[in-house]
Amino acid sequence: PEASVLFGEDDFINLPRSLAGVEVVVQFKLALDGEWKVGFRGKGRVNVQAIAKALGGGGHFSASGCELRGEAAEVKSRVLAQVRTRLRGKANHRAIICRARSAGVHSPRRHDPA
Repeated sequence: PEASVLFGEDDFINLPRSLAGVEVVVQFKLALDGEWKVGFRGKGRVNVQAIAKALGGGGHFSASGCELRGEAAEVKSRVLAQVRTRLRGKANHRAIICRARSAGVHSPRRHDPA
């Protein structure tokens, strides 16, 4: 039997926004060329476009992104510093961090039960 794909890798970033208290969701994807694709989603109280713009990207108020180069820890640190800056002063705020598989290698796979 074929495995079902309920949602694509790009749709995953939207799931945590439904959790209470989550204002920002960040997804990191490592592209085959070594560049990090970083996606931001917000619920409307936090301008994720401003976060992306500060990191050289852009987009919309509630859905934005950027591309960064560097080691995983360095990229994560840079991104989270910007997210924390935007979340300051917001009561009961939370950000969810997601790391997807490397871009370009995700595909539905056959599942053969043993």
